[in-house]
Amino acid sequence: MGFSGGGSNVLKPHKHSSAVQDGSPLDMNNVTEATLSAGDVVYSDGAALQRLAIGSAADTLVVNGAATAPEWVAPTPAASTWTEIFTSYNEAEIDTGYVDCGIYRCVDVFIQGKLNSTAALEMQFYNPVGVLDTGSRYGTGGFHNGIFYANANQSSLQLTFNQTVLTGSGCTGMAFRILSAPDQSLVLSPGTTFSYWITKRENYDNMYVNGTGYMMDNAGPPAWPDFMYFNGCKMITNSWDSVNVSILGYGNNTS
Repeated sequence: MGFSGGGSNVLKPHKHSSAVQDGSPLDMNNVTEATLSAGDVVYSDGAALQRLAIGSAADTLVVNGAATAPEWVAPTPAASTWTEIFTSYNEAEIDTGYVDCGIYRCVDVFIQGKLNSTAALEMQFYNPVGVLDTGSRYGTGGFHNGIFYANANQSSLQLTFNQTVLTGSGCTGMAFRILSAPDQSLVLSPGTTFSYWITKRENYDNMYVNGTGYMMDNAGPPAWPDFMYFNGCKMITNSWDSVNVSILGYGNNTS
C-alpha cells in the first residue's frame, strides 16, 4: 500500500471508491488520495471526500442553498450611500451659491424654514460653470392643493405655479430630487429632470404642492464639464427666517 498507520504495517480502515491502481493520485471525487490545486478545499458529502476547486479572487465561501455543501460566491457589492455635499443652518434666505455636484447621478435637496412672504415661490439652479441659470429653460407641471397646473419655457421654476402661499409663521418644508442622464451625448434633447414637493402648515390649514419638471441643459456652448447640471439653487422669493438646507448626492454619472 505504500504507507502504514500507527507505526506498524497494519493499514488503518479506509476506502478507495474508484481507484484503478493503488499508489497513484486520482482526481478528487470519491477517493482518499488526489491531485489538488493550490487553494482547493476538501469536504465530505457524508459518504466520501469531495474536492471544491478554489474560487475567484474576493469570492466568499458559503453554504449552498440546500445546506448540503460549501460553495464559492461572488461578494455582493456594498450598497451605495448618500454623500452630504452641502449644509447650511439658520439662514435668512435660500441661496446655496455654487455647489459642485460633479458627477453625481442623483441629487436630493431638503429645505425647511419659516416663510414670511405670501408671493408665489420661484427657484433657479446654478449650472456646472457656476452661473445662476436664468434662461428660458425651465418647465414644471403638478398640483397646487389638488388643482393641476403646467408651464414651460420659463426663466425660473414656478414651484407654486404662480399661486400664492399661506400667510403666517408656520414652517415650510420642501424637497427636490434631481436626476441627470448618464451620457448626455446619447440624449436627443439633453436635460435634467426633477420632482419636488412643498408643504406649509399654518394653524390647522395646510398648503401642499407636488410637481415634476424638466430643465434644458447642454443646449449650447459651453459644453458642461460635469454630467450633473444642478449645482446649487436660489429662491427668488427670499423672505425667510431660520432656513436649513441640505444637499445630498448619490451614484456616479460616468458609469
